[in-house]
Amino acid sequence: QDIFTNRRDYVGGPVRFPDAMIFLNTHTSAMERHPAIIEAAKLCIPTVAIVDSNCDPSYISYPIPGNDDSISSIEFYMKMFSEAIKIGRKIKEETATTNVELLKENKLLKTSPQIILQQNRPKMFKPIFEQQNFRSNQITNKFKSKRETGTGANMIPIGEKRGGK
Repeated sequence: QDIFTNRRDYVGGPVRFPDAMIFLNTHTSAMERHPAIIEAAKLCIPTVAIVDSNCDPSYISYPIPGNDDSISSIEFYMKMFSEAIKIGRKIKEETATTNVELLKENKLLKTSPQIILQQNRPKMFKPIFEQQNFRSNQITNKFKSKRETGTGANMIPIGEKRGGK
């Protein structure tokens, strides 16, 4: 317990914190919250975890609802995590090589950091943003349809008054 906070006792020197931690089960054998999750939350290390119906996702940064008991689901999640890590490493290498090329051409020093971040933004996040926009449009359309039919009469958008005045 407290491997990161007491790293001098365990390792004997400074240790680089992980970029993220992945948990397939959030409980110990005694059905208590895993101490590594608590420690990661203390140190603000992002955590990704499979969260079953018997888990509390309050300490998890990115909870993934799913079955953490069956072997087939664990194999599926492990495959997805390994593919995501491979894609992330590939994109990191590609952006590093483009930055080196820009440095050789002296273009990197002339451009602002915001432009560099926008140009090298990972393309894998595009589907996520499209999905979020789709979801927000679905919610907006659902709200409008409820207002038109009168089922959501108690829901008033911010800035409007009752009676439409």
